[in-house]
Amino acid sequence: MESTHNEAVVAGTGLSRIGREVGFGTMLAISCLISYWLITNILARVFCISRE
Repeated sequence: MESTHNEAVVAGTGLSRIGREVGFGTMLAISCLISYWLITNILARVFCISRE
């Protein structure tokens, strides 16, 4: 009976780890998109001002 319980604990830990990694990857992707958007907007304004 203990073997089944231990396997369930290991499987639960693996799924928990995968969930955390997916969450971390998602947050990293969102951060990259926000950074890209901010930088492109700032650069667009800087280049518009310097042309005038």
